[in-house]
Parts: sequence; structure tokens; C-alpha cells
Amino acid sequence: MTYETVMAALETSMQTALPARTVQRGMVLDPASLKAAQLSAGTLCLVGQGGGGFLNYQGREGDGGDMDVTVVGFVSVPERDATYQLEQAEFALIEDVLTFCKGLGLGSTPLDAVVPQSWRQSGQLEHPFGWVTMKLKVRWL
Repeated sequence: MTYETVMAALETSMQTALPARTVQRGMVLDPASLKAAQLSAGTLCLVGQGGGGFLNYQGREGDGGDMDVTVVGFVSVPERDATYQLEQAEFALIEDVLTFCKGLGLGSTPLDAVVPQSWRQSGQLEHPFGWVTMKLKVRWL
């Protein structure tokens, strides 16, 4: 499996699992360029960051392995909402990604597992706009 295939499979799988969210490859460099509906619903960007963990035994050198992917999410709430409501919207993005990861299950193809690693959020500092990042380890054989 190529890295492109892995990223395409991740995008398609996440789009199917999270139909209320916009899921796309590539980073949104300026969240203000997103449509208001995309921001209020939440947009998730998938960005490859490297990998490794190859099988590396005779005859399978460089096979399998894993890929580090960061999910960058953007969300907004109405300006009249309290800052904690923005935090709640960010938590909802994180929970959706975690639910997606749990939903793959053993033997999922073409991806064997998508394992969450760590996450960060805006800290309510950019109200009414928020963001989250989550590091994922994507594995396949």
C-alpha cells in the first residue's frame, strides 16, 4: 500500500463515518476562507507528518508500517455564545475523531488501525473561532 493510498483511505473512511463534518486532505491555511456553514459544522483537515515501524524482515523490507497523521480541526460558535461553549464545540470535534478511531475495529481494511496519540485545543483564546489538533498513528500491513 502506498502512502497516498493510506491518506485517501483515511479521508474516505472519516468522511463516511462523520457525515456532519467536512473532512478533507490538506491544511486550511486561513480558516476565514471557509464557509460559515463549514466552520459551524466543523472542518477536519488530514495532514501527513511522516512514519516508520516497517515490518523489515527478510522478504518484507519496508512493508507494512505506520504513518503519523495530524488532524487539524476548525470550528466556530455564534459570537454571543460563552467561551466555554466554544470549548464544548472543540470537545465535540475531538470526540468525533475518537469515535471514528474506535469504530474501525480489528481487521478493518485497508487500514488496520488508527490510534489516537495526543491532542491540543485553542484554550478559548480565539472566540468565536476554535481549533483542535490530534496526532494519529495510522497502521496497516
